[in-house]
Amino acid sequence: MCRPGRRLAAPLASGPYRVFFAAQVISSAGGAVAPIALAFAILQLGGRASGIAVVLGCEFVVYLVLLPVTGMIADRAAGAGVLVTSQAIAATIQMAGAILITSGMARVWSLAVVAAGGAGGAALFTPAGRRMLPRLVPPRRLSRANALSQAARHGIATIGPVAGGVLVATAGPGWGTAWE
Repeated sequence: MCRPGRRLAAPLASGPYRVFFAAQVISSAGGAVAPIALAFAILQLGGRASGIAVVLGCEFVVYLVLLPVTGMIADRAAGAGVLVTSQAIAATIQMAGAILITSGMARVWSLAVVAAGGAGGAALFTPAGRRMLPRLVPPRRLSRANALSQAARHGIATIGPVAGGVLVATAGPGWGTAWE
């Protein structure tokens, strides 16, 4: 008799899915820490709740506006290339944000630009990642692969802000931004 945990982990037997899953976990971990790091960076600048609202609001609006466009791109372009491109965009922008924060040059407006740029990368990653999954596992394992991916994403969304708070408290908001 096969245990339920083994059945759920069965998609991990596929090498391409393991790589995708690991990348998804790493990306989700950064995404869960980033809002905490940005909030504390704004407060460290002397900003207030309104600054946090502006920065996170810019991120949210850009994500929502770009999602239909990036969904069309993901439909028409090769999956792996789109995923790599989206993560390269996000990493470059987040590193710029980390440099701004750690150097003391960050301002609320510059963090809003960083958050919006990161949202652009996330908006590209989301539809491309969803379209990629059926290409990585056989149809009989697709529901388990989706369940495993969703469980990891939701687990990280729960634990990530706590980890972000610890990271920001111990290393500072610049390093929390660099984590993403």
